[in-house]
Amino acid sequence: MLASTAISELVCLKHIRSRQLAKCYLAQSRRDDLESLGYMMIYFARGFLPWQDVTAATDDERNALIREKKMDTPIEALCRDLPKEFATYLTYVRNLAFDGRPDYCYLRKLFRNVFVRQSFEYDHVFDWTIKKFFMIHNGSDPTAVPSSSVQD
Repeated sequence: MLASTAISELVCLKHIRSRQLAKCYLAQSRRDDLESLGYMMIYFARGFLPWQDVTAATDDERNALIREKKMDTPIEALCRDLPKEFATYLTYVRNLAFDGRPDYCYLRKLFRNVFVRQSFEYDHVFDWTIKKFFMIHNGSDPTAVPSSSVQD
């Protein structure tokens, strides 16, 4: 068990070190792009990310605080109450080497399985399409709270 813990810590340190190097040299990889995509999917599913309300005096300070919050937020906490594939995706992506080639088929299949399990239908109609349709044709936002339900 001690060896397993030590290996986990080394993997974590390697991950943090490579992330810091990537940020210092501004080199981005497919891994970074996929991690960002994962954060976007979590944002769409949850409506928020733990670091989105971080404030600081300067942009550099804010970016440093966001970076710290991302590194300190465990995948399990970030993906709590979401299908397990979200955590699987982020774990896979974070474990890629900087120049590693992602298995895109595997990653797509993760979310295709969620899609099927949730009984979604691929009908080419998206949430933003419906909202735009109502905005154009009715002049109203179907996701807006009715004014009668707002308390004064």
